Amino acid sequence: MDMKWHPIENGDLSGIPQNEDILFTIFDERHHENYVATGWILEHEGELEVRGVDPWGLNSNETKKVKAWMEFPSPFHPNDCNMCTL
Repeated sequence: MDMKWHPIENGDLSGIPQNEDILFTIFDERHHENYVATGWILEHEGELEVRGVDPWGLNSNETKKVKAWMEFPSPFHPNDCNMCTL
């Protein structure tokens, strides 16, 4: 399983794949700690942001709070679980 975090410097999200779910490390200013969240890049009015699910639900995050990203390790695929029924 190949897992590699890619650091994000100065909020530059340009090298991150768009339109796919990936993992992000985000700094929470309120609790002064980092957490990992599933998310995706969203362009809104010409600005990029990270939209995703974190411990408090669905949120948008400013680029300055996003510290690193990583693609899901193979063979994991988001939303590919058949253990749950809706």
